[in-house]
Amino acid sequence: MEEDMKKIFFVIVLKIFILNVVCYGSVISDIKSFSFPNKTGKEVLILISDKISTFDEVKDSIYDSLKGYNIYTYNFQGDTNLMKELPDIVSKIKPNVVVAIGVSVLENLVGKVDIPIVFTMVINYKKFNVEKYKNIAGVSLQVPVESVFFNLKTVYPNFRKVGVICSQDYYNSFILPFVDSVKLSLEVEIVPYIISSSKDYISSYNSLAKNVDVMWMVPDTSVLDKNSIIYFINESFKNSKPTVVYSEPFVEAGGFFSVSPNYSTIGSQVALMIRRIIEDNVSPNKLGIAPVVGTFTTINREMAKKLSIDENMLGIVDKVVK
Repeated sequence: MEEDMKKIFFVIVLKIFILNVVCYGSVISDIKSFSFPNKTGKEVLILISDKISTFDEVKDSIYDSLKGYNIYTYNFQGDTNLMKELPDIVSKIKPNVVVAIGVSVLENLVGKVDIPIVFTMVINYKKFNVEKYKNIAGVSLQVPVESVFFNLKTVYPNFRKVGVICSQDYYNSFILPFVDSVKLSLEVEIVPYIISSSKDYISSYNSLAKNVDVMWMVPDTSVLDKNSIIYFINESFKNSKPTVVYSEPFVEAGGFFSVSPNYSTIGSQVALMIRRIIEDNVSPNKLGIAPVVGTFTTINREMAKKLSIDENMLGIVDKVVK
């Protein structure tokens, strides 16, 4: 089973990081020599850190939402050295708004340019202290905690305790602020198991899983690695432990339920911020960091059967796998 899970993991990686070969909109071939033709005052420069299909989905949605804007895109395809030159490149091009898609683009712009920035597809944006800069707005990649468990309760209502393994920083930033509200509104108690290294993930899973109703896997890359993911999904499936994961491919691999962002909606949210900045002259910091509005739910039919969930209940989920 473990060898099968390892194979499945690599399929997951391919699905999450698959290259999107479709060109959409105006693509820049040489970012260092680029300049906007025929400026209209609605110049938007979309900068993407790597070739990831979900990044392109966000970008395509921005194009769809901003008809009449002068939009150009450059994908760095993971070129970290070129991204280090971003402050000079952006200052030379002088767009009205820069869209930063991915952590590597954002970290090379924060505090280094005064041009308005709207970012997204960054998991732990708080480490860059983006809130202190007047020229930065963004859309968080984190699905609100209340939304995660509200959606889960629609198909699996009889749970009270949820176990989550994460670092102290992740817990403080993304979970702790919502613990009381989730307990009050949904009668769900979040039980954290704090670790500092991925080496402790498996032992902590074994200690925590037997004391909670549901296990929740969060995208805390400081403690979650390939082996942790394989073990989490493998053990949960084998022992019929309900799980909430953060991406559809993990449900395909054996996880029970996922609540992930709707990437097209994220693009629409980014586009709305761009309109507010350019057309309404709103300062980016007034827009702040918005939570994800749209979500997409996925359920594993085989796990649902193990948990004796009525087949008819699966119809309220966006996608059923297996």
